[in-house]
Amino acid sequence: MKTLREAVPNISTCSEIMDRMDEILVTRMTMPRDRSRLKVYLEAPFLIRKRDIYALEAAIKQAYFPKNDVLVRVSETFRLGGMSAEEAYAAYRDSILLELKTFSLMEYNLFRHAELSFPEEGI
Repeated sequence: MKTLREAVPNISTCSEIMDRMDEILVTRMTMPRDRSRLKVYLEAPFLIRKRDIYALEAAIKQAYFPKNDVLVRVSETFRLGGMSAEEAYAAYRDSILLELKTFSLMEYNLFRHAELSFPEEGI
């Protein structure tokens, strides 16, 4: 595994990611033989907003594939040791809504108006 800075050193993206590139690990990068897509798998010890993930995808495309029609996708995993599910939801709600809105307007609206509860701690 490499840090994000080691894996993609020539990018410029949002300051939150740029400031913490050495904490974000790239666990895997895949590209099919036709070179139509690049998938980057990240692992971070903190939440990264979805809009920052989208900015990172755009920065990687601009830095490495500016003239090619390559779809860059980042798949993120977070290690949130001391955070409860309720705290993680509160911190990441806007990112969840943004991602839902990208895929399905109906699911976005259902989730946006839903009442959530967290009956058990430690989940």
